[in-house]
Amino acid sequence: MNNSDLIDTILEYLNKHPFLTGMVSIILLIVVGFLGWFEGNNSYLSICGTIITVLGFMLTIFQLKSVKTIAKNTDEKVDRTVDFVQGRIKEITSISECVAANQIINEVEHYISDDKLEIAVLLLKEVYKTLVSIRSDKTLLTVVPQNIQEITLSIKLDIDNLQDFIHNGSIIEKSKIFPNLRNASELLIEIENYLKNKDYDTSILK
Repeated sequence: MNNSDLIDTILEYLNKHPFLTGMVSIILLIVVGFLGWFEGNNSYLSICGTIITVLGFMLTIFQLKSVKTIAKNTDEKVDRTVDFVQGRIKEITSISECVAANQIINEVEHYISDDKLEIAVLLLKEVYKTLVSIRSDKTLLTVVPQNIQEITLSIKLDIDNLQDFIHNGSIIEKSKIFPNLRNASELLIEIENYLKNKDYDTSILK
């Protein structure tokens, strides 16, 4: 245990037992007074000095505790503020990702309709990454629709089927891809709206 921990322990004990602290101080003053009385009147100044020293020590103890408490409360408030700001930045990033993914979905629909499947596959992979990221975000577990797993797997299957068609010429029904894209778009919009309209306890920043 270092000196700082020892001082903290002593201060904690003294502040938890103010009555005992007061009694010990009074007894100490009485003892000092008696010793000074028996030594003679010339020791009065010494007695007064000792009393002032003891009282000063007691005052210092409570001042130190007050400073420690203020410092601790300040640290806790700073930590809460940092967590709040970091969380807000993360949510803003999530909103941006949802908006971007939705725009990509619109582009994918056009590319598929125009038979530009290679570009559609590349863009779909970005949508898939966004869905996986959202699904893995613990802070969004309470708001992410339960069908996100199904939607994510559907997008992954569409990617695989498109790649198989491009490389092997296998049969693919492009019309079945569009409903999956719409489902993904609706899910992203739902999450985006939740994050935009979420209420925040801004009093933590005051």
